[in-house]
Amino acid sequence: MDWDQDGHLDILSGCYWTENADGGHIQILRGTDRLKFNSAEALTNAEGQPLLNATIEKNEDANGIADNQIETICTQQHAVDYDNDGDLDLVTGCFGNSFYLYTNSGSDKQPALGQPEKLPISSPSYHSAPHLVDWDGDGDLDLMSGCQDGGVIWSENTGTRSKPQWSEFQRLIAAPGHQTFDSVEAVRPATGTRVWAVDWNNDGHLDLLVGDQATIVEKKEDVDEEKLAEIEERMAEINEKMQPKLDEYRKLLAEGGSPDDEAVQKIREEINAISLESSELYQERQSLVGPQTMTGYVWLYVRKAS
Repeated sequence: MDWDQDGHLDILSGCYWTENADGGHIQILRGTDRLKFNSAEALTNAEGQPLLNATIEKNEDANGIADNQIETICTQQHAVDYDNDGDLDLVTGCFGNSFYLYTNSGSDKQPALGQPEKLPISSPSYHSAPHLVDWDGDGDLDLMSGCQDGGVIWSENTGTRSKPQWSEFQRLIAAPGHQTFDSVEAVRPATGTRVWAVDWNNDGHLDLLVGDQATIVEKKEDVDEEKLAEIEERMAEINEKMQPKLDEYRKLLAEGGSPDDEAVQKIREEINAISLESSELYQERQSLVGPQTMTGYVWLYVRKAS
């Protein structure tokens, strides 16, 4: 996309973590010619500061990580005219489940991004990854997102093109719910998904491109399939238990709770216990399988005619 309307395509990229910073800054690689780009630099707001979804809170947990650090790392973004005023704004995601809007008060050629505004909607999973598109064809922008647990979700805009109102997220593509073992068995996206809607085959219907983060694991020849299936089922159950606890923890902090409060300490202990159980199961699972490789695929979902 051409961020500053200078006639050259630019690249925007999220960032897991920026060195010597409080989070992952959105990066821009400015185009200079056909498929030629400058080195990456942090995209800045109207005040010349790198974008940061939230101010880091001073209270830190036992690991030295700020309570709201997940709002500022593992950033993702979509440049889109959110308020329908003719210029590009920026909607971002993060390691957590929140979405943030940076409104452009400048122009299409000289963007001036304001301070982040947290959108009144949250993903049911980690790794909010926004993509805005008119999915239902009613003339406004709807909100799609990938998820840490996989699949694709979408929120219908029940407001207007200029003033979106977000409905509860619905599952568009189900989470995988199982571990991919090898490249032959990879039949659908894994976890850590990202989504982009485009008319891939030029038939007048929006299709979906879905990227993922896949762990390719080669099973040992003598693997105990029944035992392995049991472990993965327990791991899935633990993941389901973890999300409500994390949501409760964030809610307590958002309501003014302190890390020293009894309720906050209690929920943190429960989270740590679930994490320990998950880690033990992971190690047990590793003893049953062979080497693993982290990779990712891009999948195409062709939309059927209604």
